[in-house]
Amino acid sequence: MGAYLNKPVTDKETEAGENRRVRFAATTMQGWRVNQEDAHNCILEFDEDCSLFAVYDGHGGSEVARYTALHLPDFLKQKTSWKGGDYQKALDEAFLEFDELLRSEDVLKELKVLAGVAGATRNENSDDEDKDALCEEASMPLESLLEKYGFAFRRDRNGRAVINLEDLHALREQHERFVAGVEDDEKEKENGGEEKDGETSETLDDKDGVVNARQEEKKKKRVCESPIGEAAKRTKSSENADEKEDEPSTATARRHCFSESHSSNCTTSDDAARNNGHATARRERASKSESEAAEMVKEGNEETKDGPDMRQIAEQCRSTDKPQPSATPETQTAVSSDSEQSVDDDYNEDEEMSEDEEESEEVDEDEPAYSGPSGDTPGEDSGTTACVLLLFKDKVVVANAGDSRAVLCRKGTAVDLSVDHKPEDESEKARIEAAGGEISMDGRVNGGLNLSRALGDHFYKKNDSLPLKDQMISAQPDVTVHSIKPEDEFVVIACDGIWNSLSSQEAVDFIRKRISGGVPLRDICEQMCNECLSPNTAGDGTGCDNMTVIVAELLRE
Repeated sequence: MGAYLNKPVTDKETEAGENRRVRFAATTMQGWRVNQEDAHNCILEFDEDCSLFAVYDGHGGSEVARYTALHLPDFLKQKTSWKGGDYQKALDEAFLEFDELLRSEDVLKELKVLAGVAGATRNENSDDEDKDALCEEASMPLESLLEKYGFAFRRDRNGRAVINLEDLHALREQHERFVAGVEDDEKEKENGGEEKDGETSETLDDKDGVVNARQEEKKKKRVCESPIGEAAKRTKSSENADEKEDEPSTATARRHCFSESHSSNCTTSDDAARNNGHATARRERASKSESEAAEMVKEGNEETKDGPDMRQIAEQCRSTDKPQPSATPETQTAVSSDSEQSVDDDYNEDEEMSEDEEESEEVDEDEPAYSGPSGDTPGEDSGTTACVLLLFKDKVVVANAGDSRAVLCRKGTAVDLSVDHKPEDESEKARIEAAGGEISMDGRVNGGLNLSRALGDHFYKKNDSLPLKDQMISAQPDVTVHSIKPEDEFVVIACDGIWNSLSSQEAVDFIRKRISGGVPLRDICEQMCNECLSPNTAGDGTGCDNMTVIVAELLRE
């Protein structure tokens, strides 16, 4: 979950150091993600004969991860059990009490400050990225687009995607506000000065005058509807949707043009665009397309099961790769008027809502419509994993909550020092269900988080009858103790941005080979981030996440 940039940020932040017991390096890289939400600690002299290394993989914002990196180490040392040498108990208590602390008013204020700082950085160069993202979304399949914005699908018995209708309406309104904001930015640029040739608008010379493509694009809004708004609006929430799927809808014409943000016209004739670059040919094609749209409106109630479906129309709309100019104002106005009148006469939103409400009652109870965090309250709608490793002279103690991981290299063999916490694990699943949660088909808690333990995320911790450790998302860590043996070489702590690309053994092999070749640890960490980075975002998300890795080489005194 989460949005991607159009190109990855590969700048890296690396630190390194050593004392008589350990030599370390740590690297963090933003990658394809819009923001860097990871944080980490590398404290060589944490306490007497003790070094602390930790990775915090934030989600929903960086503020909880950053706050944890700032305050958890000192919070841990203040525990009575820590001072008494009971490090396992100290870690367990510290995680749970620190999670409770995130609810306090003072901490919430600091989290909001941290979130605000991150937001200010994000907004500096976001305009162009927003426009690029909008254009990309216009050509995305509907299901992919909705999933990108955090709406988890369930499927009916026929395999079709089903989603809560209220979520769809909310998403439609959000998209329309976003489009309006981008257009306002364009207006400000138009008023601010002259545009360079071919930079933002295209004009056509006509014997009757000059037609401005941008003005015509705005007029098309009376025919073209948002791919999110109108396509999603017609989504059915029913297991008998196959009876409804092929029935005609007078809103079909609204979907004929697939995006108000994209200047491509819907057309069935690509040859004219490829073989004839003259404006007259383009106008004829555009006019033909609009006439077809109007005809579809008029024939909406007469279509049979052989009529065009959503996917056919979407493919037709995406068949034109380059922006094409609109038809003449006279033609555009006539088509818009006819389209609006026909749609308004035949389409009754109240009736459709009634149908949807009836059908939604028939959805299987074992396929619920999940609701996830919808706000931006720090600590409520954001959280972080925490993998904390304490390195002593003769042992290593690890506390882990989430899917970051610590691994030890023992004579070339990877030894996991922690266990990833995933919702589908039997013990995790039992706790989630006991707290009133469910796990979606793609392994997410109530369709949201794909991990089962974290600090923060208090949206999932609202069962008043249960303590924090027993909530759907628990902050209780697994704490393990391992004796250090002569054949132990190094430890590596990393977030899932690394572990999704490399297994524990692959990571150990990668590091060990380079250490034996004399490569500095700082270079090894940076090379590992490059190794895990995906060349694009077209896959399942592997290699597209934030990346943080710490390598600590054990030294012999």
